[in-house]
Amino acid sequence: MASTVKSIAASLAICMRRRPTTLLLFLIVVLGLLAATVWGQGSQVAQIVGTVNDSGGAAIAGAQVKATQTSTGLARTVTSASDGGFSITSLPVGPYVLEISKDGFSTLVQEGIVLEMNASPTVNSTLKPGSPSERVVVQVSGTMVNARSAGQGQTVDQERVREMPLQGRQVTSLVTTSSSAVESQDSTLVSNKNYPGSTSFSVAGAQGGQTLYLMDGVINMDAVSNVSMPWPFPDALQEFKVESSSLPANYGMAPGGVVNVITKSGGNQFHGGAFEFNRDYRFNARNFFAPVRDGLKRNQFGGQLGGPIARNKIFFFGGYQGTRESVAPAAYIAYVPTQAMLNGDFTAITSPACNAGRTITLKAPFTNNKIDPLQFDPVALNLMKFLPVATDPCGQVTYAIPSTSHENQFVVKTDWKVNARHSLAARYFFTDYQHPPYYKGNLLTMAQEGNVGLKNRVQSASIGHTFSVSPTTINSFRIGYSRSSIIRYTPDGVPTPSDLGSKVTSLVKGYISYNATGYFTILHNNNNPGPWATNNYQLSEELSMTRGAHQISVGALWVQSRLVARGTYQSNGPTSFNGQVTGHTLADFLMGKSSSFSQSTGQNGDEKLNVPSLFVQDNIRVNSRWAVNVGLRWDPFLSPINT
Repeated sequence: MASTVKSIAASLAICMRRRPTTLLLFLIVVLGLLAATVWGQGSQVAQIVGTVNDSGGAAIAGAQVKATQTSTGLARTVTSASDGGFSITSLPVGPYVLEISKDGFSTLVQEGIVLEMNASPTVNSTLKPGSPSERVVVQVSGTMVNARSAGQGQTVDQERVREMPLQGRQVTSLVTTSSSAVESQDSTLVSNKNYPGSTSFSVAGAQGGQTLYLMDGVINMDAVSNVSMPWPFPDALQEFKVESSSLPANYGMAPGGVVNVITKSGGNQFHGGAFEFNRDYRFNARNFFAPVRDGLKRNQFGGQLGGPIARNKIFFFGGYQGTRESVAPAAYIAYVPTQAMLNGDFTAITSPACNAGRTITLKAPFTNNKIDPLQFDPVALNLMKFLPVATDPCGQVTYAIPSTSHENQFVVKTDWKVNARHSLAARYFFTDYQHPPYYKGNLLTMAQEGNVGLKNRVQSASIGHTFSVSPTTINSFRIGYSRSSIIRYTPDGVPTPSDLGSKVTSLVKGYISYNATGYFTILHNNNNPGPWATNNYQLSEELSMTRGAHQISVGALWVQSRLVARGTYQSNGPTSFNGQVTGHTLADFLMGKSSSFSQSTGQNGDEKLNVPSLFVQDNIRVNSRWAVNVGLRWDPFLSPINT
């Protein structure tokens, strides 16, 4: 295998001197062969680079440099080059101990090294003359300089997550603590087609839809509008990082920044905890300007546990969070026909008392502001069976819409160190949000966007395996999958126009839309764009090789996104009334004289999009002070396919 890798590196150098097309074809062949035999890790990683010198500053070649992850016992060893330089790549994030030994020198042990995602800290070491059995232990302190990457980023670790106040325990609110990230001002990106809690951020001045979101090394984006899919709750996150500016070639698909998320893993020690947060309006004082307390009740509870299945070999982590929320009814006001109007008498509703001091007169041929009830539209009269009859002379009615919801989140992760050269990782994340609609026979409650039935579910999984071909060659392969299902539904008992006797074709059960401008609105038809379902599949392959001063990464990515949309927009014919026929909106409604009507077949689609990518990256260590980053990426755009 070592000779194969050498020939690959030589061929790569030849291709780089030729046309880019030759290089891309070469990458396809090489990566295809590698994928058949080796796999990689499904989480974001880091590396340690540095030099080994003696006390006089001379480089030490052939020193054994061993990095050991203290939580799992994972170890990787390399040998320093002729100039004393070394790099240990593809290390999972976490705490490490670096041990350096060489005949004729005391063994140097450096503790306290903590690797963050995609970090490349420089740890330079000085060995003193002595016996390898003599151990010199040094505690590494301060910030380690990232000298191998031109990219800029800011990491939010578990400690900061615990310290920062989080509204609703939404970790995404911490993204803006990075100086380069702000919440996107484009209100069209996050909509009712996305899972509640989906987010959109602008990084380094790019547009909100141009940020790449990753979780455990796989894409975590909703294909509907390129926003982030939900993140796990705070206790299940290890850390996340916002990266921008001169990013390496292994990032693509989005021209803006990158938001990287890593979930927690288990270790050799059992760690866990439980939590519960409760907010209840009964414990809060009433706002001085509010007539009553807000009525909000929110309860969030759960826990997490991680530890070994087999010490130094197999580890697990699992976590759960439940959220239960209810809000007291909010008072809404509408104006509907009174019994007098149903009897044909519009005298009160057209009087100055109901029209800001002015009198309204119904148009001819109606006299004395009265209409014969026999002229009323049967569809309107049937609709009135689903509306309250106002006792107020002006038709005013008030109604309330209680709101309840619950959410469940699960995270399960397993890491398996098969042997010194192979390791596996797998993670599954599940979040489910349920919001039942409130309906007690009053169609006015269907006017509010928030009063809609929601059955939303997001799932994502990643599987990967790391293969250490040699101390200087690491191969990784990832498989990722995510699914977002957004279903909005009406409660039983909501009629369609056909149920009311209308000759309008009703394409969808339980959807209706009427608007009496300035008086009442029933817009449930427009409030329901679902179901929307997106499925994302991902395969990625990366080969990392260290050859002297060069650290070369060659990789490929294939993503397929599929969107199935069954929007019900205007499918049952929204109808509006504005008083243009009789002179009063409610009179037009009762007579069935609409001002506008529109109907369509809804928003239906079934498309898939394939996104292939190839890249090569070379980080060149010129000397102890200078490094050069060179990369090439191929990201073609392929047209979506209607299925």
